[in-house]
Amino acid sequence: MNPRRNPARQAWDSEILDFSPAILPTMEIEVSPNELGASLCRLRICLPNALEQMELSFSRMGQLTPLQTWPAASKLELFDGLKRLRAAQSLS
Repeated sequence: MNPRRNPARQAWDSEILDFSPAILPTMEIEVSPNELGASLCRLRICLPNALEQMELSFSRMGQLTPLQTWPAASKLELFDGLKRLRAAQSLS
């Protein structure tokens, strides 16, 4: 422990920053790719070859890994799986 660090503050930080699954519940639901918000897509660079590979994988095996979203004002907003979303949209 850092002797300069306030122990009370350290205890408070560890409680606030605990993002274990027990605190953040998850649920699985099925939605169409067009029902997802993708405002973060413009921040993610997706190389054409990578997108082609993802489309090929989707057509052969389907989607193996779920997308990660959070509830926004009007729809679910995507934060993980942007390349998978683009591939699914191009195939649908």
